[in-house]
Amino acid sequence: MFNKYIYFVGPVGPGCQRWTMVANTNVDGGQGNAATSVATCQSACETNTACTGVDWVTNAAQGQQCWLSGTWSGQTNTGNVAGVNHYNLNRNCGQPGPGNNDGRYLQR
Repeated sequence: MFNKYIYFVGPVGPGCQRWTMVANTNVDGGQGNAATSVATCQSACETNTACTGVDWVTNAAQGQQCWLSGTWSGQTNTGNVAGVNHYNLNRNCGQPGPGNNDGRYLQR
């Protein structure tokens, strides 16, 4: 008997895309989006294949809180922008990698 791994590229489980929040951070050159919650802002990013993250400006007027970042964006201002949270999108969670959730199914 032998084990073999079948590799795949694609989502690992439902909602595979992962978000990482960085407080007090924004990315220059974001594209405004009229989203009214962090979740709908992130959803707008997920549907744009060039989008790599979002900025959420907590104290801005409704409809002016969401800013998409991507290939068009500039410098990241880590820790320098109070009241803004940046969320990085990881689209590669279906790719093989280290750890238990590494994109492999064990077949016997």
